[in-house]
Amino acid sequence: MRWSLLLMCSFITTSLFAQDLYKIRVERKEGFINKKGDVVIPNSFDKAYNFEEDLAKIKSGSKYGFINKSGKTVVPAQYSKVSGFSEGLSAVKNDGKWFFIDKTGAKK
Repeated sequence: MRWSLLLMCSFITTSLFAQDLYKIRVERKEGFINKKGDVVIPNSFDKAYNFEEDLAKIKSGSKYGFINKSGKTVVPAQYSKVSGFSEGLSAVKNDGKWFFIDKTGAKK
C-alpha cells in the first residue's frame, strides 16, 4: 500500500510538472507562467485552456480562438465554440454551423 501511494504521488507530480507553461488568473483575466514563475503570456484572456498540440484555446468576450506558446494569436477569437486540437484539426462553430480548421485557421 505504501509503495502504490508513493508511485501514485510520483505520477501526479510528474504529470503536473511535465508542462512548459501553467495557467494563472489575476483580476479575472488568465495568462501563463513558466516553471520559474515568470509571466510568459500576460493575463489578458477571459479564459485560457491548457496547450494541446502547441496551441491553447482562449476566450475573449464570448468568442474563442487559439494562441501559441509565445502568446501570439494564431487563430483570432471569432468562433462561438471550439474543441481542442487533435491530429492537427479543431472543430469550430460559427453562425450555427460546425466545421474543422487547421492550426493556421484555414477551413478544412
